[in-house]
Amino acid sequence: MKKSVFIIILFSFLTGCYNHGVEFELKNESGNVIDSVEISNGFTKIKMYDINKDITSSFLDFNGNDKKVSGDGSYTITIFSKGKYKTEGFGYYSNGVPSIDYYKVLIKKDTILVKEIID
Repeated sequence: MKKSVFIIILFSFLTGCYNHGVEFELKNESGNVIDSVEISNGFTKIKMYDINKDITSSFLDFNGNDKKVSGDGSYTITIFSKGKYKTEGFGYYSNGVPSIDYYKVLIKKDTILVKEIID
């Protein structure tokens, strides 16, 4: 019985500490000034500013909202530059949990390349 209680407590601790989210790494190779980039999973979003040739990283936290998400969905990326914006969809998550922990996003002149990194 004590062993079962210990296992339940340990499991609760480990799953409670697990951070449900996705790390994004962005690089701008478009040759244009990008004012900001917004990435959303439909219920939470991150916004990064002054995207240049350096690598910019941010974490999209799936726990950072007031409601419990249990459905499936995808991500959108919106690029804001010179008063205009462009939105594209990519990726997938299931039951409110991301299947990929890390994305590399490369912004070209007319293309957005998204690479899933599997650890």
